Amino acid sequence: MIALRLVLALTGAGLLQAPTVSPASYETVRDRAHAQAAPQGTPDASSYRAILDRYCVTCHNARLRTGNLALDVLSVDHVGEDAAAWEKVLQKL
Repeated sequence: MIALRLVLALTGAGLLQAPTVSPASYETVRDRAHAQAAPQGTPDASSYRAILDRYCVTCHNARLRTGNLALDVLSVDHVGEDAAAWEKVLQKL
């Protein structure tokens, strides 16, 4: 669950992209990522749902099922119920 939260936070902050960071700027990117992912109160499931809807559900929905994955029908409140699907998401990210 924590790993999913981190991936979603990094994706929403624009920090999770193709690895194009030079070694010299790694510390800056790492510090920004930690600042963005630092807990500022516990985010609710609607925050995660909003990120998924913005970046993922356009293709990965029940109608298109791109990659045989429909994220619009998965619960972000109870990740354990669809652990295999969320594991697939984490591996791809």
